Amino acid sequence: MIFCCFVYKIPLIEYLFHIRSYIHLFFIGLVFFARLFDYIQGKNDYNKKIEMTAPVITEVTPSDGPLCQSSFVVSFYVPKENQADPPPAKDLHIQRWDTTYVAVRQFGGFVSDYEVAEEASQLQADLAGSKWAAAVQKGSGSNYIVAQYNSPFEFKDRVNEIWMRFDKKDVADE
Repeated sequence: MIFCCFVYKIPLIEYLFHIRSYIHLFFIGLVFFARLFDYIQGKNDYNKKIEMTAPVITEVTPSDGPLCQSSFVVSFYVPKENQADPPPAKDLHIQRWDTTYVAVRQFGGFVSDYEVAEEASQLQADLAGSKWAAAVQKGSGSNYIVAQYNSPFEFKDRVNEIWMRFDKKDVADE
């Protein structure tokens, strides 16, 4: 797995979270990780292999109730050499993000559904009362993104993040 260096700025670092602005990100995503992995292994319309990149992001839309299911879309960052003409494939979601702002909370270890939900809730709690809180609520609502930077075969020093997207114009003045 290669780590693709996204261009980003960090306009604010707080003790428990920080704010990043990413410039021009390009992701490919599918509902099932196995299908996405097949895609980068060459099972696409061009039969072209694509480097696996980090982080792998999962967009999570929590369920609305106990009898509903959450939805997940897993995505890989598209390496620059593939961005002009990414290989098409059935059910592929292409996501082009212009300048995007995210509130970020970092955590370690292997990711579990329970821990991810706890970390997302904690990020919302950490943002409460800050000038970013209303913008994040408007931009993400209860949705969030899980960014995982390590291969599943790496056991030490794992890095994961919760991202909550927002629009800078919605940030309250100080």
